[in-house]
Amino acid sequence: MVAAAAAGTLLATVPADAATVIQRSSDGAILVLNPTPADRKPPRLVGFGRCPVLTPDGQTVVFFAPDDKSLVAAPAAGGPTRLLAGGVGATPSCARQAVVSPDGSTVAAQTSSRRVVVVRLADGARTNVGTTTVSQLALAPGGGSVLVDRNARGGGIDIFSVRASTRTKRRALTNDRVSFAPTWAGGRVVYSRIQDGRSTLRSLSAKTRKSRLLIRRPKGWLLTATGIGPNGAVVLASTQRFSERKGKLIAKGPVSIGTVDTRKRKVRWLALPVGEQPISGVDAGAAALTITPTGELVRMDLATGARTVVATGVASAGGI
Repeated sequence: MVAAAAAGTLLATVPADAATVIQRSSDGAILVLNPTPADRKPPRLVGFGRCPVLTPDGQTVVFFAPDDKSLVAAPAAGGPTRLLAGGVGATPSCARQAVVSPDGSTVAAQTSSRRVVVVRLADGARTNVGTTTVSQLALAPGGGSVLVDRNARGGGIDIFSVRASTRTKRRALTNDRVSFAPTWAGGRVVYSRIQDGRSTLRSLSAKTRKSRLLIRRPKGWLLTATGIGPNGAVVLASTQRFSERKGKLIAKGPVSIGTVDTRKRKVRWLALPVGEQPISGVDAGAAALTITPTGELVRMDLATGARTVVATGVASAGGI
């Protein structure tokens, strides 16, 4: 049975468990649904707003209020909405939205004044991290450190770690001006790197700053981490052909996805139909959710390639 969503629904974020959350564009309704076939339930209304994310335990939805100036949280099962922070907002495509730490304890977002605010979900305690221009955020377990990729001096992009307790003290994790899109995976930082047209996915120790290669792609292919399995042992990766124009990466052609064993460093690619985009991994890295150009939300088994339509009338928030 397909869980029908209203036409023009926008998929936001899929965590590592079996739940996901969608935003209905017609009225801003935020709905939680379960895409696992064995546990399919009707979508649950949790509030109204934009660009929702779900905590890893599936208990809390964090999203921007309808005025797009406040970050709020609500129980996924339904209940009162509470304010987390003001003066924040997402991009129209939700490319810049709130992020949740892997343990679900902390959330971070970028404010209108270019600061990063870190909020502890248990008690609402807030910390404003120093002013910076960020294209992607990631939080360490517990929220003690924030990962950002930002413009480096002299051009290019590098990855920095910022201790939330010190607010402004930054520590460069990369210094090559070609590293971007960081995320936490099992206590390490997984990130993308493009140099001379060749893309690699690398794993780095935030303590020693030593990195190692996970996988590489031929020249002209873009490679990014899309989802992280439990303990960082599995990374869902996406790859797509790209060209570079005036310093910007232009993705083109169909996307392929695959799971990377971070210890064996092996991956098997599964091609998606043209125009289809991956969202993230679910079920401990065994499946992924994708969105088709016609607005179908699809659950794809990464071992067999079997596909199940989970919802209809869904529009993508973008892709890699």
